[in-house]
Amino acid sequence: MPRIRNSVVIEESLERVFSFITNTANCNKWYPCKLCGVTNQALQRGDRFVEEFNLAGRQSTILWTVRKCVPPYQWTLAGHSDSGGEATITYNLALNPMGTLLQRTFIYSLAALLGQKGSFFAVQDRLQAEYAEALRKLKRVLESEVSAPAV
Repeated sequence: MPRIRNSVVIEESLERVFSFITNTANCNKWYPCKLCGVTNQALQRGDRFVEEFNLAGRQSTILWTVRKCVPPYQWTLAGHSDSGGEATITYNLALNPMGTLLQRTFIYSLAALLGQKGSFFAVQDRLQAEYAEALRKLKRVLESEVSAPAV
């Protein structure tokens, strides 16, 4: 299955970054989607939520389930879309001299892209760019809220 990897260094602690990304109430601050079933707490293994998204020009919904949660180092989601696609997102966090290295890996089935206009490589490039921008936005949000308490 295809995969997209992105990473960013955030000048914040592992705990702060992990707490922020695992709380779906924060998602719309940095990620281009709309979530249903949002809670104002960190999601744990077995928790679920629905994402409505327009990704690479395609409108869809996906049911995500938290498959692995190892605070503050790893958070893995498994999803099934209404169009038959499957995906896994893993966030790995590690200490970095500048703060936290956040690595995001998105693995998806080709069924998720059926019906897309353009070649597989064009869509892959578009997804790569969208995810890279989301992580840059996450970095800006977290680094601008340095003095704010964790949500």
